[in-house]
Amino acid sequence: MLPRGFAPFLLAAALALLAAAGCRKVENPMPEDVYNGSGFIANYKIEGPAGRTREAVEVVRKRKLPETLRVLSRQDLLSPALLRRYEEATRVRVEVDFYKTTDDLAQRLRGGEAADLIFVPGYTAQHLIRHQLLAPLGAARIPNLAHIDRDFRGLVYDPEAKFTAPLIWSTFGIAYNRRLLPTPPRRWSAVFEPARLFEASSPEDRLTSRSGALERVQASVRQLRELALAEGPPAVHPPVEVGGRPVPELRFGAHRPLTDHRLVDAVSATAGGNATFFTRAGESYVRLSTSVRNRDGTRALGTVLDPVGPAIAALRRGQPYYGIADILGKTHLTAYEPLRGAGGDIIGVAYFGYPIESAAEANRLQEEAAEMATLAAATAAPEVAVAYPDSIHRIFGAALVSLGYGLNERDPAALRGTGDYLRRIAEEMHPRILPEEELVDALIRERVTLAMMLSNEAITAIQRNPSIGFISPDETTWVRVESAALPAASSRERRELAEDFINYLLHPNIAAAVANHALSGSTVSAGRGYLLPIIRFGPLAARLPDSWIVQSDDQDLHFDPEVYAKLKADQAR
Repeated sequence: MLPRGFAPFLLAAALALLAAAGCRKVENPMPEDVYNGSGFIANYKIEGPAGRTREAVEVVRKRKLPETLRVLSRQDLLSPALLRRYEEATRVRVEVDFYKTTDDLAQRLRGGEAADLIFVPGYTAQHLIRHQLLAPLGAARIPNLAHIDRDFRGLVYDPEAKFTAPLIWSTFGIAYNRRLLPTPPRRWSAVFEPARLFEASSPEDRLTSRSGALERVQASVRQLRELALAEGPPAVHPPVEVGGRPVPELRFGAHRPLTDHRLVDAVSATAGGNATFFTRAGESYVRLSTSVRNRDGTRALGTVLDPVGPAIAALRRGQPYYGIADILGKTHLTAYEPLRGAGGDIIGVAYFGYPIESAAEANRLQEEAAEMATLAAATAAPEVAVAYPDSIHRIFGAALVSLGYGLNERDPAALRGTGDYLRRIAEEMHPRILPEEELVDALIRERVTLAMMLSNEAITAIQRNPSIGFISPDETTWVRVESAALPAASSRERRELAEDFINYLLHPNIAAAVANHALSGSTVSAGRGYLLPIIRFGPLAARLPDSWIVQSDDQDLHFDPEVYAKLKADQAR
């Protein structure tokens, strides 16, 4: 007999595996009519997995007119397709209004705002619970609360999980331009003292990173590697037949590129070129997974890397290759980076390339690549443009951790020292402080090189510019969790209506659709198979950083507002 709760888990896992394999014939299919740019939605039927089927059907039958569920949110979490699907199933229309700040929401609730459901980040929930503005959830009406991962139960602002149902999460970290920085940032100090990133790099490294010729292929092949390594370390497995010949099978953890081409397809779709994983077979490299197509439209699996081309010559020396190469009879600007096994030997190659349309373009790019390879003149470390979010508690929090203090530090001496540190940063570096939309746009357009931002904001930037990377620093960072909650002033009937909607949102497939729309991680890992590739395999990789914490909602009350004012004033200098 299976343990309680294990059967639903197996079902969810099976659905995820089927989806991963590209199969749509599952119990809850993803219909084409709800495919859109924000993601996809599983077909949620009212006669589906909930145990209260008869009761729910009877409620719908008694509704002569559609009900209206009024929702307050600070960000856009619900796609029109998701809302349409829910209304079709339940005859409940969902109307969403937006609030600006925690204080704005609290004032509206105290003033009798007719809201049935609110979406709140953790620090806002903490504030509302403290001021008795939230009502307890009726867990009996929300059986899908059981799907919420253990990491998100009993968070510091709601330790008994009485008032909030966590839906999505994002981390606060550092977005950076991989083309312009020779060394990726690893610690919060990078956004306060970016010159450190250049101390360990050579002049040649800096010249290469600043060149425009190969930036797209270099950024794209590294994105491909990151997606693969997020699945697990590369390793060789017993031979498989590819293109009529046995070759060692390259895998990344449990991921099999041979039978699952999502990684190469995802990067190709994002960046517009073609991608490949090669496996090493003796002195040859064989295409094991690729978006390169034969003339008949089939994948070019089993074809080999040009045995006399410049790429294989570099790989035999144990080096990557960036430059012009012939791909199945067509000229491409390419990037090949070796994949090494546990012993350090090259066992495969990650490739990305763009077709070159003219001989003149090929000659120009080849000359630039040759110039980069031979130019040894020293160059000074460039000035790095840094941007911070328009948030006093995020800037002070990162500075506290960078100086070795706790994220929720209260010691007056530590707070004064951090304030002095930020005053010096304001005078020496003049960082930009930008609202969310401007911060993302500045990063995409490469007006800034480093930026503190949330992971969902970084993913938005990565979709537009593949040169962008994102990391959660090795030190403590904080996680923003967005939850559903009930206003204390709502009636019992209105709460039940809202609880039914929360239950809908926590169905694994629907939870994935919410995360896709918000470009965030989902608190329901049972729906992981339905997450968009850039969330599931990208820099966020739908996993929490090793060291994370929820920041206190009143932390900014302990910060010196004069320091923040100086930061904002000095950015114009």
